[in-house]
Amino acid sequence: MSIDALSDTVLLGYLRTQKLPVAPKPTGEANLRELQRLAHKGRYYRLCGERLYKRHVIHRLTASYTPQTNGQVERLVGVMVDGLRKMVN
Repeated sequence: MSIDALSDTVLLGYLRTQKLPVAPKPTGEANLRELQRLAHKGRYYRLCGERLYKRHVIHRLTASYTPQTNGQVERLVGVMVDGLRKMVN
């Protein structure tokens, strides 16, 4: 199953049940995949950027671990979580 098909399946499942999916506990294999993903960061970002481009989403990269970008991300995540809570409740 492609990543796009998996994303669409998860989204349709949420729309049907109004419940967010729960991720299973990571296994050793999942942890290894995460390490590989971090090791091949450039390839991952390229693939992610291509998926976002297909969906007309602007993918901006910033310098990592700076107070300015960390604060912006924390605020964005907070806004998204609040929006999801309102949708679910």
